[in-house]
This record gives sequence, C-alpha cells and structure tokens, in this order.
Amino acid sequence: MTLFDHQKKEINGSAPLRTVTPLLPVQSPVTLLKNLVMVVPQSVKGGTPEQLNSTLDLLKGLQHSWDLPKVAKEYLQQTGRSLLNDLLDVFEPWIDVRRDVAFILQGLMPSLTWQAFLEQVAYGVAYAQEDDLSDAKGGGEDTNMKSLIRAAGFQPGPLIRGRWGLQFRSLKPMPSALKQVHIVAFRGTEGVKPPWKNPLDPEAREGMVDTWIGDLTSMGAGYPQFMTNEPLIRRHMGANKHSAVTGHSLGGGLAQIVTAKLPDLVTECVTFNAPGIKEEDAESLKKQKIPTTHHRTTFDVVPMGNSEAAPGTIYTYDRLTPTRNQTGWSRDENLAVTHNHMPINGLLNYEQADHLTPLQQKMRKTGVNGPAAADQRDQAVSALVSVKSTEQDGVIHGGEVALSNYATYKTFAANLGYNLLVEYAQTRIATMDPVKLNAASLDERLQQLQAELLGCRELPVSAQAAALFSQMKLSGYAAKSKHINFKQGYEVKLRSEDRQASARQVPDLWRAWWPGGLK
Repeated sequence: MTLFDHQKKEINGSAPLRTVTPLLPVQSPVTLLKNLVMVVPQSVKGGTPEQLNSTLDLLKGLQHSWDLPKVAKEYLQQTGRSLLNDLLDVFEPWIDVRRDVAFILQGLMPSLTWQAFLEQVAYGVAYAQEDDLSDAKGGGEDTNMKSLIRAAGFQPGPLIRGRWGLQFRSLKPMPSALKQVHIVAFRGTEGVKPPWKNPLDPEAREGMVDTWIGDLTSMGAGYPQFMTNEPLIRRHMGANKHSAVTGHSLGGGLAQIVTAKLPDLVTECVTFNAPGIKEEDAESLKKQKIPTTHHRTTFDVVPMGNSEAAPGTIYTYDRLTPTRNQTGWSRDENLAVTHNHMPINGLLNYEQADHLTPLQQKMRKTGVNGPAAADQRDQAVSALVSVKSTEQDGVIHGGEVALSNYATYKTFAANLGYNLLVEYAQTRIATMDPVKLNAASLDERLQQLQAELLGCRELPVSAQAAALFSQMKLSGYAAKSKHINFKQGYEVKLRSEDRQASARQVPDLWRAWWPGGLK
C-alpha cells in the first residue's frame, strides 16, 4: 500500500469521496496546523463534501509530516479538541476511507509497538499450557511465541496455576527489553461451556469453571478467582517488585482487579475486550493514577460485564473484512469473532513490510495473529473508531450479575474436592522455606506431600471455600433446591481423579509459591 487503497479507487472512479487535487505534500507543520484548524472542526460529523475532501487531502499530507505528535499537541492547544478524535469523527460514516487513513492515525497512538506486544502476550502467552508456548491460543504452524518474546527482550516464566481456574504467567525483562518492567498476563476464559455439559468431562471442566465461577456470578467477573488466590498473586508479583499487568477477556478483568487491590505492585494496566470492575474499585483507582488502557472491538459484549472500566483511556476499533466483490470493507458484527479480534495487531495487518518495525514484522509473521489466525485468514483489519476517557465510556455496563445459580452450584460442587486438595497442598508448601532446604530434602518433602494427597479420602470445607460459596449467594439456592449447603467443616469425599490431579501439580505449586526457587 504505497499511499491508500482509497486513492486507487479514485483513479477508477469507485471512491466514496473524491479529492479535488492529487496528493498535497505539506510544506511545514505550521502550514499543516493552520489548515487543520481551519477545516477539520467544521467537518466533524456532517461536513460538506468539499470540507470532507479537503480534510482527506490534508490527511494524505499527514503521511509526510515530520512531527505528527507535535502537530496534534498544537491542535489541542488552539482548538481544545483532540486531533485524533476529530479525524475519526470526520470519517465515521465512511468505512472505506477510515480504513485507508488508519495507517496515518497510528502516528497519534502512543506506545503502539509496546501495546501490540502486550496484545500478543494477552492473547497468546496467557493461554499457553506448555513451557515452550507451542500451544499459544490462535497460533498455527508459523507461530513461535518464544522467539517473539526473546526478540522483544523478555524471558517467559513458568505457568502459574491457582485455585478455581486462575492461570497467569510472568515475563522477565532482559537488558535489551522493549521496556524494563515485568509483565504479568492473566488468562481469559478457556472456552464458554453451557451448564448442561458434564462438569467432570476433562474437555469441558476448565471452561465450565472459568464460565460459571470466573465469569458469571453475583461477585462479578474475575472476583472469585482473585479472592481465592490473592496470597499467591501477591507473593508472585511482590517478587517482581513492579509489573505491567495485562489480559484478554476475563484475564483483562483480573488485571484491573489486581491493579485496584494491589496498586503498589502495578505500574501499568492494559486490557483487551475485557469486562470492567466494581464501582468501588474503579473509584479507588482514580486516586492512584496508574496508566490504564482498554482496547475494545465494536459489537463485543464482554466489556459490558461488571460496573465500570478501571479509569484510563478506551480505544475502540471496528473489525473490517473485505466485501465479497473485494471493492471495499465491511464491518464485522459477529459477537464471537469480534471478541477474539486482536485490534492493535489488526492495524498492522496488510501494511507493507517497509512500513513496519522489525518487531512489528515478527509479530505479523510468527505471533498468534500470524498467517494461521482467524484475522489473517479472513483478511481482517482494524479501523480505529474512537479514543475516549473512561468517563466518556459509551458501553452500558450490566453490573455484577449471576446468570445461572444452577450452573454455578453444579460447577462448584463438581470441582470443590480438587480445589480443597490444592488449598491443602498450598498450606503445606508455604512451610517449605527454600532457605532451609536443599534439592534432596525439598524433593523428599514434595514426595511426602504427593503421597498424602493420594491417600486423602475426605477433607472438610475450608473457611475460604465456604466464604466463596456464600459470597456467590449459593446458600439460598442450595436450601431452596434441597442441595448440600457447603458450610465450613462439611466433609467432602474426594475422587481418585482429583487426588491424582492435585498430586501431579505439587512441583508446579511449589514453584508458584516460592518464585525465587532454592537459594
């Protein structure tokens, strides 16, 4: 794309707008600014064709501006308006043109490469189960997330699993890192599973826990997982000192909750198509002023979750795919597809390689949005729609609402035994101070713990498990439906599969609790 797809359409007469002159190179930022101030504010949502065409000419000139951020700053001072938002508003009705000018508007997006990399981490690394990240979500044969992470100057840490579906992973910065800060990426929902699925089915179990415990309870999306894993998250992030937190979907909700609850350990929060947080947590963050950015795709319903987004900036994008006759672009309104769209990397798709930095090129070739991903398969790209503060959030939030007490109770009861075993193991592991152990003695202690778990037949409901049951407001449902009311001390019979699964997790649970390892 040497100039714009739009200019090609002008030549053959199919463009929705016609420019009155060919490309107008800008003589200086002063000239550009003068013309922008004179034309753009009058063209916002309803300008005459002449004004729109003049703005399009100026926008073409922006491609050659030597200091676009400076021009935008001066525009703000002279008009009191955001140049980026004004330009987006001018071309809001013209999908074809908005896509064509998106390449220029990237110059007004701060930290584009850093945020695109965090998007790769949130969509790929956070979902991966394997240490080599070969199973990163959305990847294919060309995906090599470990290589991409090294190219950005980071080293991936081990997978951290907690109770009730929590999963996250840290990236440690090396001297060559894109930014000298640890990254903690929280996993989103591992596939939405309906309540009629068998909660013991290995293929459905993880998704059911994420859906009916992580997402859809009266506590709010993400809060059950944070409540039951706060000590683990605090220990891990405390070892990092300071971290940028990120996540897609439920993972982005968890990133905001962690930012609100552990603000001293967070330097930045970046979310992708994520639900919000509780009103009181959002209010507390207004005093913290932690840089927070939300990236959303239009027609995705997940951002409606919980009460409001953590205070910051919201970037909203359309997912565009070519029309059937390949002459323009069509806005995607498929809820399932838009939720998994990668909006920032969608800006990088189908630009010429010489327009991209080496790291951006690597993201496009080997990242989770690479050739095998849905966005590349559908030839989908992003067009920025708006940039607003969270105070101007146009999304109607639904609050903290339980969708199905039946499904949540069913999932809780089926997974309680396993989580009680993990809690028991974590309590024992907390006493295994690596300062007092060597490799041989640690191995002996871990084997003893595994034997205990394998031999355990019953465990009482712990105080925390009972509190989770109560806070999800399941006590009333249990009484009404004559189901077991899981109060503290109630003895739970443990399945052999749960005992074996928890025993296998013991080494990983120790590494998660003691991130510094043996001294």
